[in-house]
Amino acid sequence: MTSKQPDRSYADTQLYRRLGGAARPYGRHLLTLFLVSLIGAPLALLIPLPIKVVVDGVLGDKPLSPAIAALVPDAWEADKQQLLWACVIAIVVFSILIQLHALATWIYKTWIGEKLVLGFRARLFDHLASLSLGFHARQNSADALHRVQVDAASIKDVSVYGAIPLATSLLTVVALTYVTARIDLTLALVALAAGPVVFVLTEIYRGRLR
Repeated sequence: MTSKQPDRSYADTQLYRRLGGAARPYGRHLLTLFLVSLIGAPLALLIPLPIKVVVDGVLGDKPLSPAIAALVPDAWEADKQQLLWACVIAIVVFSILIQLHALATWIYKTWIGEKLVLGFRARLFDHLASLSLGFHARQNSADALHRVQVDAASIKDVSVYGAIPLATSLLTVVALTYVTARIDLTLALVALAAGPVVFVLTEIYRGRLR
């Protein structure tokens, strides 16, 4: 098992490099998608803030942090009912913004993904058309059709639904961990404890699936 691992890693690296080369003409769109996806991280960080205000300032008697107190009028800070309604409205607004961002990201992902697949399929079709008649006589036509119709979609799966979500998710996890640790260090450590277990299970599943 261990002797085959380097070969598998090398094959994966070569595959991703070739797919990356095929996606290079759309690098500007992929970079835009990455930047748009990054907006989801600060939007996700907004939700815990009004919840913290409710727990500390409405349900409890803790004073608001200086950063939040600067955004809240003195009348709201003195009246817990007004402060509660302000937090509820803030949660609703933040949730709507998150959903609108998710919708815009999904639309752009779908558009750039289909552009990638269309270009890749066109390249595969041109390559098949350039091959000799003898090759097509020896080769099963269903195999060539499957590669153009089904396998070509791998460039979308790796580039749009693989690499970009991986990068943005890593940044989001780091940011959320930092914010959670600032709020409650114990809660952050408990949330991170599941990470190694999920990683091990993913590696086991990935090996069996391959």
